[in-house]
Amino acid sequence: MTPVDNNSAAFVAGYIPTDVNGDGMIDTGDMPIIDNNSADYVTAAFPASTNTLPTVNTAMVTNITTTTGICGGNVTSEGSSMVSARGVCWSNSPNPLATGNHTTDGNGTGSFISNLFGLIPGTLYYVRAYATNGAGTAYGNNIEFFTSLFTPGNGVTDIDGNIYTSVNLGSQEWMSENLIVTHYRNGEIIPNITDNSWNNFPSGAYCAV
Repeated sequence: MTPVDNNSAAFVAGYIPTDVNGDGMIDTGDMPIIDNNSADYVTAAFPASTNTLPTVNTAMVTNITTTTGICGGNVTSEGSSMVSARGVCWSNSPNPLATGNHTTDGNGTGSFISNLFGLIPGTLYYVRAYATNGAGTAYGNNIEFFTSLFTPGNGVTDIDGNIYTSVNLGSQEWMSENLIVTHYRNGEIIPNITDNSWNNFPSGAYCAV
């Protein structure tokens, strides 16, 4: 009662909370409504906002290389309006935002695939999916992953059937482990030196300690 009475006495006009009948004036026309509701113990109830964000989940990161990866997500609900943009965003800190590094992968609900690019080898990244509608941008869960330090090569097999892994360094492919072959390419046996004659041996040989 008191705010209505004070505003009425001050000739306050315009639609403000004490103008309970909405006529643009705070006057005695508002007083009976307040009085009756007070006697009935009526309280104010405000409707919930109709602007709701989308719901989106982040997919696991796969096909990780030194500078790229494949991720994506799934928009399970558009919220209060159509999803106009979706994709993933990433950074070196948790909770990346779509205002930074991000992809744009269509709109609406459903699953989508995103290609990460421009990454740094051997680095920890955080990625999460996002979806934007008229109410704003919603984000999925954080996924952590490390980029590879190097790109695996095709490997090589020696004449004895031993398989060696390899790595690509720039434009060259290097073996990533030592030879254990015991024959030359033509099938001849490589001598095995087991004593101190190694330094004076007249041909190629190997020593297994």
